Amino acid sequence: MEIGGSQRAIIAEIKQLQKKGHKVILVSRGGSLESVLNNDKVSFYKLKFPYIGTNELHQNNKFSVKEHLLFIYHILIKTSLRKNIYSLLRIIKKHNIDIIKAHQPGPSFIGYLAAKKLNLPLIIRVQHILRNEFPPPFYKKIVKYCSSISVITKEVEDFLINVYEVDKNKISIIPNQIIFDQPLLSGNHNNDSTSNLLRILTVSRLAEDKYNSVMELIEAVDKLLGNGVNCHLKIIGDGSNKSDIVRQIQNMKNNSNNVELVGSKKDVIPYYLETDVVVGVGRVAMEALYFKKLLLCCSHFAYGGLFAKESAEEISHYNFSGRGGSTNSLNSDNIFEDLKFINNLNSEQKNEMVAFNNKFYNDHYDSNIVTNKLESMFQNFIKKTINSG
Repeated sequence: MEIGGSQRAIIAEIKQLQKKGHKVILVSRGGSLESVLNNDKVSFYKLKFPYIGTNELHQNNKFSVKEHLLFIYHILIKTSLRKNIYSLLRIIKKHNIDIIKAHQPGPSFIGYLAAKKLNLPLIIRVQHILRNEFPPPFYKKIVKYCSSISVITKEVEDFLINVYEVDKNKISIIPNQIIFDQPLLSGNHNNDSTSNLLRILTVSRLAEDKYNSVMELIEAVDKLLGNGVNCHLKIIGDGSNKSDIVRQIQNMKNNSNNVELVGSKKDVIPYYLETDVVVGVGRVAMEALYFKKLLLCCSHFAYGGLFAKESAEEISHYNFSGRGGSTNSLNSDNIFEDLKFINNLNSEQKNEMVAFNNKFYNDHYDSNIVTNKLESMFQNFIKKTINSG
């Protein structure tokens, strides 16, 4: 449970289900979010699940021999398969678990073996169109056994149908859960329209699969400063490519003090409240809509541009990533032009855009809507299990 969008979504989901009176047990590898789990009184067990996968788009449902061998190596050698299964079975029996929901290939594989052993429903959560969402060995048997595959967008559903040949009837579209302990009060957004400083925020993992978009953003901000625009960029995140980000900031032609790398943060709310524009993808984009901020949709694959009424449905279809558009869209010039456009908007135009953003969030991603979908899916398969038993 490291700090990341997927992990935060899992915690939010658990908290909402607990509020509805459900008993939820979390089993994971652990990580820096363990303190959050303890604070939120989430029942938590740590198991050394295998983790393996490649962050690349997959064009067919064939896995290479190398992928199979690598996964088996992590299952049998780096982690103990027998110990993991035994421990998970003991947890399931101790807490009288009715249904298993698994994220990522390691837990999906172990979860499948446990669910099959105990004849329990299994739900697999797929959050990306990346190859690492399914365990290579026996994935067809796992997909056939599972009661449902829960996905975050229509794009992922289409991908599973077209690439992995998954039955459409097995797929449920349920967006990631987003909740904050403090409600969003009217006027609590700190969109300072009187200031001539354009405040920009991005939240991203600074690792090989994510950092390129941040590099392009820094270059765009450098161009913005060079064109006389008073702006300040804050970057929340950490990762193996942090040094590249630092170097990019140091090599700026204009005032590098206007770009601030603040590192990893468990509490991101103050940063959202104190910004005008958020640049991000997925959960970060959804949080921007929630906090009534202007949004530039930007991922490590592509650049989707300014989130607006005309583009909202298409951009959200691709998880705010820019996929589905030009493959060459992710570049500093495109980001620069949109930031310059935002800087030239008047207060009325900005207020109209952020009001639409928040309405779009409430209509599509409100926590009660998402929780009801999730709860309905769980209860449906529990009833089927009881009736068949």
